[in-house]
Amino acid sequence: MKQLNTKVLVSDLVAQRPSRSRLFEQLGIEYCCGGKRPLDEVCNEKGLDARTLLDTLFAAESGGSGGEDERNWTHASIQELIQNITDVHHAYLRQELPRLSALADHVAESHGEREPRLLLLRECLTELREELEPHLDREEAELFRAILNLMSAPAAAKAENPASAAKARSLLHAALESLEGEHRQTAEKLQRIRALSDRFEAPDWACNSFRAFYDGLHELETNIHEHVHKENNILFPAVKEAITEELAHS
Repeated sequence: MKQLNTKVLVSDLVAQRPSRSRLFEQLGIEYCCGGKRPLDEVCNEKGLDARTLLDTLFAAESGGSGGEDERNWTHASIQELIQNITDVHHAYLRQELPRLSALADHVAESHGEREPRLLLLRECLTELREELEPHLDREEAELFRAILNLMSAPAAAKAENPASAAKARSLLHAALESLEGEHRQTAEKLQRIRALSDRFEAPDWACNSFRAFYDGLHELETNIHEHVHKENNILFPAVKEAITEELAHS
């Protein structure tokens, strides 16, 4: 790893070791939707030294024990990635979005007069939830199923009906592009939530529910960033590569 130079893509750094996302989160460095950029370029924009940042990452990792959180998902199969995204990230969102919506209602009604941005936060979270929940359903019922079907279909069956196989590949590629666009919209809403919440810093007078709400929003942002990173920077490229290889051998 220490052979890496400062031209390495931010998304690749996180793909190799997911815990690096924590430092990038702290520094406001995009690693999911906009992560396919060289580290030195991003650091120049933010007034940071790329080599120092890499040294900080390596120093923090020396002696680390790794584990599931440190899994290099670029080495996982497409099937494993889909299972992890569904079991870890989709399940989290299905549980957490309703909880945060209830907290948003509570703190907005209790403290909205004193802090009007809570009303805007509730509105933004509602919009995010209304977009994300159908998005998860489509991914599982349509995209993931189509990917797994394409990966598991026997070569003989594809050869028997090449027109059908070509149509399936084309539809799958278009679906990936569409979902990446939806991910960008999600990222914009997360940025707005971060701004409205003063980077999730509750005021001194905030009650426990207020603080729990901001803490939950921060965790939501981190989980979605990891979720989108796994899809945009690992799963989707792997699927596109598989489609390209299949076309080359057809």
